[in-house]
Amino acid sequence: MKFNFFKKRKKHITTTDLIFENSITDTDLPEIYRGVQIYESESDRFCTFDENYFIGEDYPSEPKKKITVPPPKTPPTFFVGIFCGALSVLILSGGITFLSLFSKFGGIYRLVTVPDFTSMNETEAITLIKNNYDCFDYSIEYKENPNADDNAVISQTPLPSTMRKLYGINGRICINLTVNKPADPITLPNLVGQNARDVILELKNAGINVFLTEVYSDTVKLGKIISSSHPSGSKLNKNDTIHINASLGKKTKYVDMPELIGISESEAIALLKKEKLNIGKVIYKSSPLPLGTVLEQSIKSGDAVREGSKITISVSG
Repeated sequence: MKFNFFKKRKKHITTTDLIFENSITDTDLPEIYRGVQIYESESDRFCTFDENYFIGEDYPSEPKKKITVPPPKTPPTFFVGIFCGALSVLILSGGITFLSLFSKFGGIYRLVTVPDFTSMNETEAITLIKNNYDCFDYSIEYKENPNADDNAVISQTPLPSTMRKLYGINGRICINLTVNKPADPITLPNLVGQNARDVILELKNAGINVFLTEVYSDTVKLGKIISSSHPSGSKLNKNDTIHINASLGKKTKYVDMPELIGISESEAIALLKKEKLNIGKVIYKSSPLPLGTVLEQSIKSGDAVREGSKITISVSG
């Protein structure tokens, strides 16, 4: 009996290889090749064997290569735990936030009309809120407004007559009141002897009205304060008025220049002293006039000259 046996070989055996090239016959083949029908086609890789030639023979098959399959990668337990914990916290916080917002804004509410507090002063507005509006809180902001009364409410937020929603039983609304608050009073230091210009500028910046009077003084330097209508320690509020006296320095007096030409040097010096003038340089020149006669003077006779000025004369020498 014959059967078909299929087997791949590393080297294909053909008729040319075994019979024609080697010039052998079927009887010359080794016992293992006897009864083998060899085909010339490369694709016909099978042989028909006589079963009698397989008695007592063992032909092990070619071993198959073992393919190693790597184990599936699994994420580390540590990172999986962190991810799950973060996800749980996120879901929990989102749920709490949603519930709180829903309980605050998704529940039942009532409408409240905001009253007008701008026609009141600070005390009246606070008293009204405390005694008549249990759903209102308030805050105070102070600003200066010269066109409003002191401590008057000049604005508010929310605006008067606007509608606001109150959620829940304990819902409340905060009213922000802007109140006109005058500046704190100024305590005057001792102004005598201070620079009048600096003091006046500071007082005007504080809203104080200043009236300045300038007078001559032989003891107080030019530009310094001599006196004021308010003594040291007085308190001045905005729009109050103060009077200040400042020094112009010593008063300058002028005299008429006397005639010195033709008189003697000694007479000229005496005349200058009488007019509160001082002798300056004395220049001696040759002249046919008697010695000591005044020939020239630096200021012309009859001109106005300030007291204490020095006069230069030329004398015959």
